[in-house]
Amino acid sequence: MASTPQQIAKIETTGAGSPPVIVPVTPPPHKKYQLFVAGGVAAMIAEALTIPLDTVKVRMQIFQGQYKSATACLREVAATEGPAALYNGLSAGLWRQAIFASLRIGMFDVYMQYTAQRKGGNQNVTLLDRIIGGVLTGGIAIAVANPVDVIKVRFQAESRKAIGGGKPRYSGVFDAGRQIWLKEGATGFYQSLLPNVIRNSVMNAVELGSYSQIKQSILNAGLLKEGLGLHFLSSAGAGILAVLIGSPADVIKSVVMDGKKLPDGTKVPYSSVGEAVGSVYRGKGFAGFYQGFSANCQRLISWNIAMFMIREQILAYFTRQNMKH
Repeated sequence: MASTPQQIAKIETTGAGSPPVIVPVTPPPHKKYQLFVAGGVAAMIAEALTIPLDTVKVRMQIFQGQYKSATACLREVAATEGPAALYNGLSAGLWRQAIFASLRIGMFDVYMQYTAQRKGGNQNVTLLDRIIGGVLTGGIAIAVANPVDVIKVRFQAESRKAIGGGKPRYSGVFDAGRQIWLKEGATGFYQSLLPNVIRNSVMNAVELGSYSQIKQSILNAGLLKEGLGLHFLSSAGAGILAVLIGSPADVIKSVVMDGKKLPDGTKVPYSSVGEAVGSVYRGKGFAGFYQGFSANCQRLISWNIAMFMIREQILAYFTRQNMKH
């Protein structure tokens, strides 16, 4: 990954009348705070760019069968609630990325930096090293950010005009947080912790692990050099793998966070992850775990491309700054 120093070149003169010589230079490793800043800022920008697709994904996961396709969902939300409804939950999403992404990406990069130094170079870091790093850092990061994630999913689901003319549960992101605290207590923010830890540990290992593995494999094979083409190809591959492997856990996470509907129309938390899994399976069978797949695919691939490519540019900027000092 970009957090491992890449060799660059500078031109030096060897004396009067002698031609300049290109000398390879290995820049110093990124400072730890730079790794956290790069991941967090890049993730927040990617979140703002792709939040409409995330809103569509969440709606399709929770209201299974209500929309024929991701496109139909997007059109219906925009037509009945206005285009701004597709951006509901953005503030919570940005807070989530500021906390969660900066932690998971920053800690992963620090782990990879340490592992590369211990093993004598990034080329010696194995896929298993990357998977272990992704699982550990993803689990730790979401344990911290879970409350914001709950608010984001709840508000995305409730921002629609309630079916039958009823009022949504929450008037805004902060109102959602207040009501969860008053009605459900602190446990309301952590009722979905287990599926969220599972989901984000898997997703973090897949996204960050596969990105760095794909990138290093391409570099080792000499197919591409460090640059935008390499970053685009690696991030697209990471996004495809993330949606294929992580969709079932993502559906369960969204369903558990939103809660189950009682006969009187009110919603309460599921009593367990198993109950949520059973509810999805009874409703739609195995296909229920891939509900909203097209929206999730578009969301994750575009999010990964945006995040990784922006992050690489931020890290490149930090590299230039570090070289000056």
